Amino acid sequence: MIKVSVIVPVYNGEKYLEQCLDSICNQTLQEIEIICVDDGSTDSSWDILNRYKDQDDRIQLYRQQNLYAGVARNTGKSHATGEYLVFWDCDDFFEPDALEKMYDQCQQDQADICVCGVKRYLQDIGIGYTGKNYVNKKRIPEEIPFNIKTNEKYILTFSTVAAWNKMYRHDFVDKWNMDFQALKHANDAFFSACTLCLAEKITIVTKPLVWYRISQSDSLMGKAQESPLDPIYAWISVKEYLEGKGLFPKQSFDNRVLDVIFYTLSHMKTWQAFETLVSYLKTEGLEKLGITTVEDDSYYSIEYHQKWLEHLLQDSTEDFISFMLYQTYLFKVKNVTQKEHLSETLKRTQKELQKAENRKTTLTARNEALKEKQKILKEKNADLKRQLTEQKKKNEALGKKLRTVEQENQKIRASWSFRIGKVLVWLPGKIKRLFRKQ
Repeated sequence: MIKVSVIVPVYNGEKYLEQCLDSICNQTLQEIEIICVDDGSTDSSWDILNRYKDQDDRIQLYRQQNLYAGVARNTGKSHATGEYLVFWDCDDFFEPDALEKMYDQCQQDQADICVCGVKRYLQDIGIGYTGKNYVNKKRIPEEIPFNIKTNEKYILTFSTVAAWNKMYRHDFVDKWNMDFQALKHANDAFFSACTLCLAEKITIVTKPLVWYRISQSDSLMGKAQESPLDPIYAWISVKEYLEGKGLFPKQSFDNRVLDVIFYTLSHMKTWQAFETLVSYLKTEGLEKLGITTVEDDSYYSIEYHQKWLEHLLQDSTEDFISFMLYQTYLFKVKNVTQKEHLSETLKRTQKELQKAENRKTTLTARNEALKEKQKILKEKNADLKRQLTEQKKKNEALGKKLRTVEQENQKIRASWSFRIGKVLVWLPGKIKRLFRKQ
């Protein structure tokens, strides 16, 4: 039985694809299938995929024109036969026991969805750190598993709405006919947000199991500025769908959407993309999202959600970007000490790593020397064993000879000739001793 179907959309992922596939193929959970969908790659990704397929018969390959990650995930899902589904990206990598831990937790809680912790991997400096918001413990109820009824306030904000840190029960996804959207950016928002609200049981593995690579311009997801309105379209679809099901968590939705909006705006790299998004939000986007006033007690943060929304609604585009830049500056100033501390910690860590490497080299040399000494001692020990064996044989021969002599002596002592001789010897001896006394 296939326990988990691992679905991996691939687009020009040659740089990190091997690390991704190695981490999947070496999972401790063996009863899996690995479905890779090449989304029209123009690099060597397809060749890499075929090489791995030749080495592991659990890998299935499919190819399509460039239709983006959402469609690729749907293609993979249509071929999946596993009891559970995971949707992993080709530029990330995963703990060896990731699937096993999530599957076991799903089985234990009979869950529709399992959400796991995440480590953010900073590619430029080669270190990772745990992302606390991927499993925000403050926004998870004490009783697990949970659902929208027991955690409505945070159902969309206790974790990311990305698909790659979640495991889904296959028949649950099929029951609701859930698919990913055919968007270039944020194509998993609809799938993830809706399933979180539809699930009867959501469980958690707090341990970071996914290593999420940061700041990769060549990732499958593409750049936000190339399709700036996609996230808004996605969340409008979420609102319409959940309202139709009578499952719309307004407070959680509003705060998540504002997080998405401000995050997307702050990561725009062109003025055109920034202006396009701001203009759409002001004219119709926010109204379609149901966020039209700052006078709402549902917002988590007055200083962030309400304040930023107020400026977005009232300021010109130029004034709003000035406000954002100033707020970013304040944030950087506020956190400069923390960053300096992080830098110093990194330097100390690197020094400790170098010391450890030097120590390792020394210990390796010592170990080789000990191995050589051990070899010599083994040879000496073998030689001593041989000598001991030979000496035992000699001792046994001498013992046998001694017993033979003893038996012959006993026969002589018992003979009449020995007794008569003893008497004959005794009398002269007695006389000799008498003369000595005189």
